[in-house]
Amino acid sequence: MGVDVSDKSMNTIIFEFKEDDIPWQDGRFLYNLWQQKSYGGKLPARSNFVPLEIKRVLPNIMLINVEQNPLKVSMRLVGSFITNIVKQDPTGESFQNILERFQWLVKNKKPYFIAKIVPEWAPVDYRHYNILALPLAEDGENVDMAIVLVSPYEYDT
Repeated sequence: MGVDVSDKSMNTIIFEFKEDDIPWQDGRFLYNLWQQKSYGGKLPARSNFVPLEIKRVLPNIMLINVEQNPLKVSMRLVGSFITNIVKQDPTGESFQNILERFQWLVKNKKPYFIAKIVPEWAPVDYRHYNILALPLAEDGENVDMAIVLVSPYEYDT
């Protein structure tokens, strides 16, 4: 496995990895699809993803808008699994607490994953999750969106 860094909540963020390093099936599925859509070193765009091909993970997906200079992130779409956990629909909200991770994602134009995280937005007694963040760019170069997959750890296979 590649480079990892611990964030403030002691979760391990993996920045350099291969598909086999991703410890859950849905994460490997989405990462593989993202790689297939990354042609010639170019990042895929959101428009490269057809909802039917990612149907099995749609409830666990967040699409996050990314603005640069200064960096700002906001929720564009939040899957039903996630809204059920947080008991609200955070679509359109800005989440400054993930900026550090997204600064790396935008600068390096590479995905990252976090294994067994207890998200700040989940109730304190809630379960752990795996998170995979994949950069997207309409022009193939400049990150303007990310697909984030949130999967409960205890149900992974």
